[in-house]
Amino acid sequence: MTRLPRQEIEIPRSSEAAGVTALQGLLRHAGNMTLLWLAFGVVVGTCLAPPGGGWVRLVSGTIAGMIVLPPIGLVLGMLGARWREALACGFVGLLLGALAAAATAGSVGYAAAFGLIFGGLLGATFLAFFYRLPRLLLSRHAARA
Repeated sequence: MTRLPRQEIEIPRSSEAAGVTALQGLLRHAGNMTLLWLAFGVVVGTCLAPPGGGWVRLVSGTIAGMIVLPPIGLVLGMLGARWREALACGFVGLLLGALAAAATAGSVGYAAAFGLIFGGLLGATFLAFFYRLPRLLLSRHAARA
């Protein structure tokens, strides 16, 4: 018995289905980045709590970080930033900030929090705008030629 090759039938998608898919991707990016920056808020709030302040100051600093930083993540996610790059660069920034403060006898908590925020912003924006955007523009330019 001989089998005939299966023919692939491609069903064209409507523009409405493509729009829904794009919206779902945008919401997924925004949700992931908001959760990441919520976690960043916990770390930053904990780092910025004054030493010897007790549990009340520690918890209030953590809650303040959880209130302030997630909107930044939401905006970055809506711009298309990826959470993995922001997490990696934020972690590196946290380590570099803590090491720099320890080497200069500065406040480790403040420097680590600054490094985390700066690294997270750098990872979310730098790679997208200076790596992916030129590649996208070059590929579109090559497609037109």
